[in-house]
Amino acid sequence: MSKERGFSLIELMVAMTLGLVMAAAISAVFVASKRGVRSTEQVGELQENASFALRLIGEDLRQANHLGPMTGTPLVVGLNTELSGVVVGSDCLGGGVNNGTLPRDTAPAGSFQMLWGGIAADGVMGCLSGAVAGTDILQIKRLAGPMATAATWRSDRLYMLANPNRARFWPGTTAGQFPPPINNGEYWPYLHHVYYIANETRGSLTVPVLKRRFLTIDATGPHMADEALVEGIERFHVMYGIDTDQDAMANFYASADAIADADWIGTAGQKVVSARLYILARTLTADRDFDGNFSYQLGDQAAYAPNDHFRRLLLQTTITLPNPQYQQISL
Repeated sequence: MSKERGFSLIELMVAMTLGLVMAAAISAVFVASKRGVRSTEQVGELQENASFALRLIGEDLRQANHLGPMTGTPLVVGLNTELSGVVVGSDCLGGGVNNGTLPRDTAPAGSFQMLWGGIAADGVMGCLSGAVAGTDILQIKRLAGPMATAATWRSDRLYMLANPNRARFWPGTTAGQFPPPINNGEYWPYLHHVYYIANETRGSLTVPVLKRRFLTIDATGPHMADEALVEGIERFHVMYGIDTDQDAMANFYASADAIADADWIGTAGQKVVSARLYILARTLTADRDFDGNFSYQLGDQAAYAPNDHFRRLLLQTTITLPNPQYQQISL
């Protein structure tokens, strides 16, 4: 009768040890793979959000001061511009003497600002809710194409009816007249945008968000409303290129808080002709395995060094303003 021989204690211990080593190796590979996937996902998220924010603000900046057939001509109420009784509620007033949604009829002629930048702080643009102190504010006013027709008319828009010499604001709640009541008149959608950064709650997370105030019309009339654009945008900064010798090229760049009112509207022989735009995106959640001991330089601002576990991505671009603010008369 044959005898069957099993494993000895030593053999069992060797087998168990090898098994544990293999399990540990497999576990390490799994953890490393999981970390790699999380890192790849977060990097993709950063690239998508930062690129979208850069493109969104950049395209708006490129069209700043665009006034259709009146591009390059100051809007002066009572001279070449009619408000037609339009009043904007919850308006956003930037710096300067004439910087609301519409030109003021009591302001100095030629003082209406179509582009303005500021730094968020108490008392700066009271229409903004929760703007992060010390971050940029960007205000843009312009016309948007294509021109409106009876078929594309929208009641939630404010229009500017214009020819090369005359402009009239026209609320979309009043149907447009076709043909227009002024010679060679064209209806253009009129936009007023204010970009800023605010922190918002998403469940248990506090998330930085690029937000925008925008002009709209409803049953209450024209007013500025609020919308969230891109989550994870922690900072944006604009440095404005100033032309001092009338050659349409920037001689120097400066942040909004270093620009005088006269520079925005071109009354001191110089004007804004370009912009350097910086976008800093941050992941929505922290990664404890990531050491975020980095600093980020947004133009002339002090280096930003949060020293935490969030991944970040900084993008920048330089934008030429094809419609720089017209040369105006002195205030």
